[in-house]
Amino acid sequence: MQRLINLLCVNLREVALRVLTAIASAFCLMTLCWIGWAFATPGDFFANGSSWLLPSEIGAGIVGLVLGWWTLGRWRFIAAACSAAGILYWVLVPTGWWAHPPR
Repeated sequence: MQRLINLLCVNLREVALRVLTAIASAFCLMTLCWIGWAFATPGDFFANGSSWLLPSEIGAGIVGLVLGWWTLGRWRFIAAACSAAGILYWVLVPTGWWAHPPR
């Protein structure tokens, strides 16, 4: 593994930062995708049973991984802050906040 890292002309610290930023960005985009689906839900059934929910979550995760891998400088900090906000969302926001009362 170290030989491959040397061939790529990067050090282990840089690889670790890229991996962590990629994971943080994927988590952030997947959370934003989930929130988007929640806002688009017109009733009591999340995403209205749409078959696009899972593919859009997977796509958001892949885009987040790719963008996070190539992120540099201050964008790494933004990815970390967005991930912290995502963690707060999953911890503090009650389940079912998107549901509408019966009419």
